Amino acid sequence: MEHSPLMFFTCRDLARNVERLEDSTVPVLHRWLGRAHLLWCRNCSRFVKQYRTTVLALKHLQAPAPEQNLSALVAFRAWRRRA
Repeated sequence: MEHSPLMFFTCRDLARNVERLEDSTVPVLHRWLGRAHLLWCRNCSRFVKQYRTTVLALKHLQAPAPEQNLSALVAFRAWRRRA
């Protein structure tokens, strides 16, 4: 995991690693650095909230049937040829 040389997370560090931070697949020090960053950075706090909301919403979606995937792919390819 990349982080700033001064041992604090920048907004870019947090954005690049939000999935790993949320899944707790990083060392404890990095989790603490991420949490510390969220305490003072309102924009990153919003970003993480949006990330969590998106993940929760995606969990409730059903996977499309295979025939829907195929028809969407055919429609996309036809659209792309026209563009």
